[in-house]
Amino acid sequence: MYNFKKITVVPTAADFINIMLSKTQRKTPTVVHKHYKISRIRQFYMRKVRFTQQNFHDRLSMILTEFPKMEDIHPFYADLLNVLYDKDHYKLALGQINIARHLIDKWVTSSRVAKDYVRLMKYGDSLYRCKQLKKAALGRMVTIMKRQASSLQYLEHVRQHMSRLPSIDPNTRTIILCGFPNVGKSSFINKITRADVEVQPYSFTTKSLYVGHTDYKYLKWQVIDTPGLLDHPLEERNTIEMQAITALAHIRACVLFIMDPSGQCGHNVEDQIRLFESVKPLFANKPLLVALNKSDVMRRSDMHPDDESRLTILEKEGIPVMEMSTVSEQGVSEVKTEACERLLTYRVEMKLKGKKMGDILNRLHVALPKERDSIQRPPCIPDAVLLKKKNKGMEVDEEDAKTRKLEKDLELELGDDYYLDLKKWYDLPEEYRWDILPEIWNGHNIADFMDPAIQEKFQKLLEEEEMREKAGFYDDEVVEEDDKMKFIRATAKKIREKRMLLSNEHRMTKTSTKAKMPRPGKVRDRSVSRLRREMSDLGVNLPGRKRKRDNSMDVDGGDGFGSNYERAARSRSRPPLKMLRSESVVRARSTSVSRDRSGLKDEKAITKVKKIAKKAQLKMNRQARKGEGDRVILDMKPKHLFAGKRKQGKTDRAKILRGMRSQDVHKRLWFNYASEARENWPESREKLAQDEEDEEPGASDRMGGQSQLTPSRKRRRGPSATHAQYEKIAFLGEGQFATVYKAKHPVTGKVVAVKKIKIGSRAEAEDGINRTALREIKLLYELNHENIIGLLDIFGQGSNISLVIDFMDTDLEVLIKDTGMVFTPGNVKDFMIQTLTGLQYLHERWILHRDLKPNNLLLNEDGLLKISDFGLAKEYGDSSRPMTPMVITRWYRPPELLFGARCYSTGVDMWSVGCILAELLLRAPFFPGESDLRQLEKIFSVMGTPTEEIWPGVTQLSDYVRFEPQQPHRLEDIFSAAPSDLIYLLYSMLTGLVKRLEF
Repeated sequence: MYNFKKITVVPTAADFINIMLSKTQRKTPTVVHKHYKISRIRQFYMRKVRFTQQNFHDRLSMILTEFPKMEDIHPFYADLLNVLYDKDHYKLALGQINIARHLIDKWVTSSRVAKDYVRLMKYGDSLYRCKQLKKAALGRMVTIMKRQASSLQYLEHVRQHMSRLPSIDPNTRTIILCGFPNVGKSSFINKITRADVEVQPYSFTTKSLYVGHTDYKYLKWQVIDTPGLLDHPLEERNTIEMQAITALAHIRACVLFIMDPSGQCGHNVEDQIRLFESVKPLFANKPLLVALNKSDVMRRSDMHPDDESRLTILEKEGIPVMEMSTVSEQGVSEVKTEACERLLTYRVEMKLKGKKMGDILNRLHVALPKERDSIQRPPCIPDAVLLKKKNKGMEVDEEDAKTRKLEKDLELELGDDYYLDLKKWYDLPEEYRWDILPEIWNGHNIADFMDPAIQEKFQKLLEEEEMREKAGFYDDEVVEEDDKMKFIRATAKKIREKRMLLSNEHRMTKTSTKAKMPRPGKVRDRSVSRLRREMSDLGVNLPGRKRKRDNSMDVDGGDGFGSNYERAARSRSRPPLKMLRSESVVRARSTSVSRDRSGLKDEKAITKVKKIAKKAQLKMNRQARKGEGDRVILDMKPKHLFAGKRKQGKTDRAKILRGMRSQDVHKRLWFNYASEARENWPESREKLAQDEEDEEPGASDRMGGQSQLTPSRKRRRGPSATHAQYEKIAFLGEGQFATVYKAKHPVTGKVVAVKKIKIGSRAEAEDGINRTALREIKLLYELNHENIIGLLDIFGQGSNISLVIDFMDTDLEVLIKDTGMVFTPGNVKDFMIQTLTGLQYLHERWILHRDLKPNNLLLNEDGLLKISDFGLAKEYGDSSRPMTPMVITRWYRPPELLFGARCYSTGVDMWSVGCILAELLLRAPFFPGESDLRQLEKIFSVMGTPTEEIWPGVTQLSDYVRFEPQQPHRLEDIFSAAPSDLIYLLYSMLTGLVKRLEF
């Protein structure tokens, strides 16, 4: 198979020169100074000349290599290229390119054509002289390429036309259609293949070769539609006719000559017979068939006797003549079958006549013994042999001792009582042939250690245990606890409760993002009364100290401990944050402890704390930061990043800096959301509803503000685990917004899929999560169905959030593309039932999926199908709340969305399911459009062009485009092997456009 579509684009002469010189400028050094050593300067300019020469050489060599050579390709393609492009002109253009390549190489490596610039540059004595030599060398190369402008332009036109040629395999099974113009060749190929050849009532509608493919007896067949031929000499035929002549001359195929007996093509039967006789030499040694088209207009029995006699002459020559009609499709399949059968027979005969088959038969000898006389000589088995077989255990039928019973006969005779006894074939003496084989463990026979009375002893042990249980041997003795033990247990319980409270308080303080109160502001929490109360609870009695400067007793007759605090406690006004120095309690300096040592019992603990603090500072030291709050960037444009030469795509430093500054913010937002989503999910639903889509500004809540979704959910969830605790097994795939891994839960061992969602835009990151991911998490948390993918857990890591979902082994797209797998009607029905069941569950809860395609239908090894990827899913039901039409992959998008409809319902999902059903039947996409307009063209070519009568209001849609009217095709013709009920189901999904716009 020749593929001319991979030929590289041939640039024009000006573009060619710009590409080469700009590449030299980008890929070679650009800075040189006159004070450099002369050897360095010479090497600098020699490198530029050699690099440019090599680039020209490589690019021109690629052009010469990729364009096909007339002598190396099949004669059909060689003659076709000669007809289309003129072989002499084609070879001349390639020859000019080859000469240009040699001239450029010689100017660098030889002195036959011009000066040897590289050799002269070796003797350059200054920067200026070396630069001028470089300039002259590059200028000569550019001059050569300017002279090739016409050749390059011609080759580019040839390349573009060759890329549009059909992919014809000259060696495969082929049917060639030929005849006068407008006799029905294009209509015939459209009927038996999926080729969409233009059909018009005027002549020469087909101006080139068209190829379609069909199947017959599980074999792939190639059908070629040729332009119409006229009856005139070969020298007078134009390029369009010569394409048909080339195909007939070089391709070993079955020729189907189509005639029009009605004369509607503008030529009578006599002219068509004359054309047949003129091109008959091209039909030599090829299967030939004549088809009379338009039998619905004129049958053969209604033809003129003279025309009938001419057809009879063809039949006498061994050329079959058949009738057909491409309008009523009468006889079309019979003509196709006859042509295929004739070509198969012809190919088999040619293979038998070839040398390869003869070489094989020469090495084989088939012996055919001849009968000598009429005496019967049956095989004789000696009695000794039969007796020996009996002794070996082979049962022999008593009626006929010469016929022994086989294992199959024994199985049929014994029925359920039969078992396969292989020991009777063992070559062992009869006395121990059926002995039980010993089981050896560590060199010992287990049978030697078996106790014959072990069952009796075991029964006695059971009876003894039962008697002990009845006698109360295993009952626990009730021990009375004394008061001391009760006090210890109560104290231990209080200690456990206190530790739990402290742990919870520490956890809340650690996860809090609020500003912390400085220590001087916490004077109210550090009162003497609190200290005394806590010490009293611990059983410690604090002795009071009197003021040295005041000999009077306290008012309450206390012990004088901190009279300032006692006055503050009695006063209702707020106490001062700091005590006056004159009112402070006098104490010895030796009793005060610095804050960095408070809470540490000894020097060992102090040393350990200092080491930990020093280690924590290392990370900031590496980044030259003064502390945790240092976010200063001293140089926004460092010299080594913003000077010199850079390749394309390396200049967007601002985006990288923004990502570095927002990285810590993203981490906090992801972790806060992951923890809050698990602990308090219902409270965040109001925020989720507000972040739906930008497409609905100011839209009210659906159905009067009341959600129709079930708030509660009974999803079975295992113990939560963080990302570090999930064991990653394999990488599954990566999309635009997420990466999926296969992982295993550390506790349950269940295999799951971890979907790591990448961070969105900066605006989305401020809310803490990508809106698409937020919508998907919300819906998956509320949905619970066996045909809907399950959300098992959520956790955050870094600047990403990860969803733990059910693991599925494959998806429906992989199965469709696997040509080795055959879909039975039961398989297709099972896939559709599970898909529609899950879709019904969504629609009953007023949810549209809006992205149904085979890639989003996942399957496990048990055949269970689940709908996944709810990033575009949406609640519906409120007509005042418009929705975006930019949803659903293009190949599965209904026409109302392609026309810009913003109010739609469940029909858009049903259209996608219909496209999936058609893809299951065809094993290929049903509407594979390259753009929105091409998508609508493919839909209307099958379903017909809609009008206001069929689809009221279609012309009022925002993106409506008028198309040429087309009649719908019968789905029975496209899916010929499908049953009628399946066709009706598919037709129901792909029609009723008005219903899909209603709620």
